[in-house]
Amino acid sequence: MPNDKERPLDRPFLVVPYTPSDDGARKWTDPNVVYYECPSILIDHNPYDPSNPLDPETPVKLSVQVKNRGALSCLVTARFYCNSPATAWTPRVVGSSTFLIGARTGPVESPAAPEFTPSDYFAQFGLPTPEHFCFFVEVTTSLDPAPGTYAAAQDRHYGQQNVQTHQVQAAQHLVIPFDIAGLHGEQHETRYDISLRQIETRKNSEPVLFIPEESLRLVDLALGKEATGSMLVTLKPGEIRGFQAVIDVPDNASPGSVAKVLIEQSVQNSEDKRDPVGAIGATVVVTR
Repeated sequence: MPNDKERPLDRPFLVVPYTPSDDGARKWTDPNVVYYECPSILIDHNPYDPSNPLDPETPVKLSVQVKNRGALSCLVTARFYCNSPATAWTPRVVGSSTFLIGARTGPVESPAAPEFTPSDYFAQFGLPTPEHFCFFVEVTTSLDPAPGTYAAAQDRHYGQQNVQTHQVQAAQHLVIPFDIAGLHGEQHETRYDISLRQIETRKNSEPVLFIPEESLRLVDLALGKEATGSMLVTLKPGEIRGFQAVIDVPDNASPGSVAKVLIEQSVQNSEDKRDPVGAIGATVVVTR
């Protein structure tokens, strides 16, 4: 298979783009581009806007923009999923906390960027007030198939978009449930690092809610373990485990202040560094 940095001349080369110049390399060098906020996953033909919460009683349409950076046009199948919060996706997750919204097949010229749109689906989610969930998309074609890893952080055939609202009050004890999972492509048990930390907010006009490190905790529900900041976990391929992120909102939190936290699953690579597997971004807003 050609290097992902090269433009293949004999086949398609699909990319779910995160930027207009996205070549599929998935290096994540720009701090303003994160793999859990994919602007190519469109809700009613627009990127998700967290300042405009979705109404769970109002059906919407989900679509995806796909780039074909290869030299050969093709038919592409896009599969759309909805999932409760998870830092990694595996085929075993699909059908439990994940359900398939729909799939659509259509032509992709080179280098056009079409939209694939399934029918209305959002009412299927079935929760009156979904505080946090994820949309996920996979694109595939016979000459450039998706590898089945479901790893948006690592592979150009996938995209992920968090949809979430966490409105809190000062001194509130916020609990965010989520799943971690062993990657399907691994052959043996793998050790993962699960971390929880505050990151910078994008909008400078928003007052920042500072959350002390000791107020950000992880809970492994299966083992009953709790840790501040990060935790090492060993998982079999496809194994799913329930976790909680616990956030203690400060007593002096100002109304209107905002904190953005990152829940990330990573794995150690051959250079003794951490490669991200997947993540959940959660925005915490103190109500007025």
